Amino acid sequence: MYSDSGGMIVTLPCKIVNGHKEINLGVRESYEQALQEVESKGISRQSPNFAKELGNALKEKGLDSLLDGNGYPDKSKFCEFLVVEGYATSKIKGLNE
Repeated sequence: MYSDSGGMIVTLPCKIVNGHKEINLGVRESYEQALQEVESKGISRQSPNFAKELGNALKEKGLDSLLDGNGYPDKSKFCEFLVVEGYATSKIKGLNE
């Protein structure tokens, strides 16, 4: 269920499973650590150096599979997901079935 507090779009490593985009959970934690390392250096996502720095951090974490031939994050390996705040209750039909 959607709560009216809003939502956000996040970009995460993904893979295609049965024709649907899914978060690549196998690399998610390492990817987030690489992102935090780059941002902790004071490099904003709008910086022209951000993609190259992120590529270097991903390579250091052994995530070369997420990089293109130039060492930049490969856009085809990332997907945008809409994240919304919500809640559930056991009174929702089918939740406990």
